[in-house]
Amino acid sequence: MGGFTKRTKLNQIVFWLMFIWYFEIAGLLFVILSTPIIGAKRAFTAGLSWIYRAHKPQLVCIGESPSRVREFEGVVLSTHKGFFDFTHSHHFGDAAYMGRRMAAMIMPIGSITHRLSGMFIIIKRGSFKTDHQSLVHSLTTHLTKKKAGNPRVLVFPEGHRLNKRGLLRLRTGLIRICFDNAIPVYIAPAEGSQYLMNEPLQMVQTCQPFVINYVGTVNPKDFDDWESFYAKVDKTFRRGYDEACAKYDEVSMGRENKIREIVERQK
Repeated sequence: MGGFTKRTKLNQIVFWLMFIWYFEIAGLLFVILSTPIIGAKRAFTAGLSWIYRAHKPQLVCIGESPSRVREFEGVVLSTHKGFFDFTHSHHFGDAAYMGRRMAAMIMPIGSITHRLSGMFIIIKRGSFKTDHQSLVHSLTTHLTKKKAGNPRVLVFPEGHRLNKRGLLRLRTGLIRICFDNAIPVYIAPAEGSQYLMNEPLQMVQTCQPFVINYVGTVNPKDFDDWESFYAKVDKTFRRGYDEACAKYDEVSMGRENKIREIVERQK
């Protein structure tokens, strides 16, 4: 028991050292110092991809060619397992993020530079209901503005992090906004980030698989009402996530991962 406690404390120390260094100190400094040289947008994306590479994920892509998402304009939907998911926008055509104020506070790289870079849309909890028009304006303006905006915005439609395998119910608010404003969505669920960095366990495990399934586009113009559009998005997203999980199990077979072992014991 004593050995386990020591290892647990060591894991926690490593986790917080990496989190504070990369997400709150070095990442922010990287963006601030790089902005005058390469511009705020490129600095923001480069800073996040630097954090991503520090965890040494072994990327596996399935589905469509990843180049398809770079040609896409609209909202990209992916899974949200933890803060690691804020580091890989370069796999989604350098998409901007939509995230809650709490995430922006924890990640100053996003909150401090979002006005300069146009790469982070900060929303409040419940804003899909209480501040609907303002959110619609922010999203549509962001997608159409060339300099201050971005043609792609990455959104986590479950609305909350789920630090284990599985999906939460997809929230209706954002999907309805996409339907009402004829904004296409690109389905790209991923699996494995929770086994690279897990906040509840306060553990980091580098050099592990990370699977992205580039499923494809669902266009609201092909549907008569938002309910049928939502049903199609939900079904496609869940199917795509199941495919990503199956691929993850295939490529991770026989590979040791302490985070996954603990998570699966807690089921």
